[in-house]
Amino acid sequence: MRSLGQVMPSRIEDNPLAAPETPWLPVVRDRGGLRMQFARDTSSALRERLEQIFRSDDLSGFDVLVDARGSCVAVAEVAGEVIAIKRYTHSRALFLRTFARASRARREAAALASIHAAGNPVRPLAWASVRRAGCVSRCYVVTTYFSDSVDLRCLRHGSPDEARALIEELQECLPARIAQLHDAGIHVGTLRGKNVLYRRSDHGLALIDVPRAKRKSVLSLRERLVDLGTLFVELRYTFDDSDVQRFLDAYLGAAQTLSARHRSEITVAKVCQVADRIGHRTRFTSWIKHTRQRARHTRLGQWVTGRRYERSD
Repeated sequence: MRSLGQVMPSRIEDNPLAAPETPWLPVVRDRGGLRMQFARDTSSALRERLEQIFRSDDLSGFDVLVDARGSCVAVAEVAGEVIAIKRYTHSRALFLRTFARASRARREAAALASIHAAGNPVRPLAWASVRRAGCVSRCYVVTTYFSDSVDLRCLRHGSPDEARALIEELQECLPARIAQLHDAGIHVGTLRGKNVLYRRSDHGLALIDVPRAKRKSVLSLRERLVDLGTLFVELRYTFDDSDVQRFLDAYLGAAQTLSARHRSEITVAKVCQVADRIGHRTRFTSWIKHTRQRARHTRLGQWVTGRRYERSD
């Protein structure tokens, strides 16, 4: 095996991540098509343990939080640090779609490095991928763990009084946090409720699972509306119109780089319209969503994706 300081050239993804905020060690290539890259501030003991995990594909000893189709999220204390490791697997058509493309884990690690520099508490520690015939069969991204937190979907599961108390807390911190990211030129792209973690003990906020996040010099109005609309796909289950207006007023008050013309365009009606489109609530997007769902449940769809979907009664 080559040491962490040795790099072999590759046309696909052997360049270190470009984000200057989180320096990375050179990419390591191992037998079996395994590629690994670690942040420089990742301890040597943690790097050694992660190398073993990447080679053996063994997450035993981890507490599995999510085990869904094609992805698994687990948490454990390794080398004195609590980490979260996410494992993606690809098969059949999904496997072929990764041909000559950077793995999802690599893109997610790069995106997290960018938004970590803008104050996001979750820090990427490493990524790895196993590539066969130019395609990614499995990949991993390792980050610090944001403990004692819940995602925004919890608003739907508590009592009305609990939801109202949580809404009031979010109104105090979430709009300013989104404005801070946008002022830093960061377009998240996947600002869904399940990707926003909130910790009530210290009112901390963290973003996870953001492989499409990118940094730009100036965000366009469309990019701001997409982020706000994507977030309100979830929030509109529990936010009424007055809550939405309060949220946008707080966002506009905290946004420092937003032009006067764009301020007048960010309204409740516009944001809700974007949320309806993203959340498949319009007639056309709803038809597309149901067509895709029916296609996935056919024998051909299950053969192409390599996954079985249970039919709901």
